Amino acid sequence: MAALRVEEEQKSRMMKEKVECLSRDIKALSDTIRTTEDELRADDVWFLLNYKAAVERVQQRPLPEDPQLASGALIDEAKHLGNLSFNIWNKMKDLVSYSPVILDPNSAHSVLVLSEGLTSLIRGQEKNIPDNPERFDHYFSVLGSEGFNSGTHSWDVLVGHSTYWTLGKIEKIRVKLDWNRGQLSFTDPDTNKHIHTFKHTFTEKMFPYFSTGDHLRLLPVNVSVTLDQR
Repeated sequence: MAALRVEEEQKSRMMKEKVECLSRDIKALSDTIRTTEDELRADDVWFLLNYKAAVERVQQRPLPEDPQLASGALIDEAKHLGNLSFNIWNKMKDLVSYSPVILDPNSAHSVLVLSEGLTSLIRGQEKNIPDNPERFDHYFSVLGSEGFNSGTHSWDVLVGHSTYWTLGKIEKIRVKLDWNRGQLSFTDPDTNKHIHTFKHTFTEKMFPYFSTGDHLRLLPVNVSVTLDQR
């Protein structure tokens, strides 16, 4: 929209200058016509004496050309409207975030407080919530909302300076599930250092699992736009 407003201002300024130029030409031509008419109304002898000068004056004042739009005077609609939704989405990718895992509030322990976007949690006061079968009631745990039964999936978790640890003390953890190869790996995303890989033959759907007594946040992944030009 900013580019469209800039172009609109440029084209408006161009048209204004064109109109002002035409107005000056019309005024000058009107003055020449008025002077010639005055001379025509003068006595015959005076007119004949000044006839040559009058003709030269008229010939020196060319008629203004037919008003035509200058090249590039119109708004470039193709530039601003072509692939509009794609261009908007491409610019929006820097303003929006995407999390590969969304927490499932129906599985969260009653002391865990989930963020509005369901991508982070903290430990709070125990709440009076439905004791449904999916909910953890012993460990301070929560599941991801989507399970996986094929393919490779990974997500990064920011745990900060947590003092509640089970698998080593770091600030970030990258979890990578390769369901087909039966591997669940943990690495440090800052150093790419491998922590451990569990190997197992998976036969059921696997859900992301989080258990903590401190703050925890799922990190968003970078969003990119690619064109497949074949």
